[in-house]
Amino acid sequence: MAVFASTLPVAQRAPRFHFHIAAALCATGFLGFAPTYWVPLFQGALQLPPLVHLHAALFYGWLLMHLRQSWLAGSGQIARHREWGMAGIALASGMCFVGIATGINSVHRSAAVSESAAEAARRFLIVPVTGAFVFAVLFGLAVVYVRKPEIHKRLLLCATASMLQAAIGRWFALFLAPNSVATGGVEPPPVVFTVAPGLLSNLFIIAGMIYDRRHRGSVHPAYWGALGFILFFQLIRVPLAPTAAWAKVTDWILALAP
Repeated sequence: MAVFASTLPVAQRAPRFHFHIAAALCATGFLGFAPTYWVPLFQGALQLPPLVHLHAALFYGWLLMHLRQSWLAGSGQIARHREWGMAGIALASGMCFVGIATGINSVHRSAAVSESAAEAARRFLIVPVTGAFVFAVLFGLAVVYVRKPEIHKRLLLCATASMLQAAIGRWFALFLAPNSVATGGVEPPPVVFTVAPGLLSNLFIIAGMIYDRRHRGSVHPAYWGALGFILFFQLIRVPLAPTAAWAKVTDWILALAP
């Protein structure tokens, strides 16, 4: 599971749980965006800015690397696992920066459509910005605790699960906000629509907590801390997005990339 080498003997690790959960995360990421990205892409009907495709490449690149690293660590191939450590840091960093840049680009695209679409996009910008922040903090802590694999691998699971809100949210948008899908996200849905997908993405973390409870006798504190951190931002977005305070933050962010 870890991006870096684990110091635990293979026999002491959960045999296949972390690889299986990584595979489930990967599958969810691909299936989530299938109707709005992969299917139209292969049909030649997808018209999006190159930045969006770069964002997708980094996002799926991370899911695949996470899956590969889980396999290498779980199968005891620590040397090969370690070789990809810096690549994991570079990929995670790129995801955060490109994710925010994609959100900014969406605001500019919406502003070209209508004033109401621009206002909705400015509010919705809180989702990719806080999402990148949550992922960056959890990933950063995972790097800090690289020599404590029991903390490290759980933080990486939580960080990866937090990214899947967007993938799960695509299916919600298909049924609850079809106009957003039809316009390619130029008219984003209300921020409250992200709460349910976020809570569903937390089920991967809860699965890890249940596994801990059954096999360790207690849930590791890393799960509690990470889940609480993720939940805070998933819920605070809704009341914060329409405030003047967020509007000022949005102005500052947009000024960075006019």
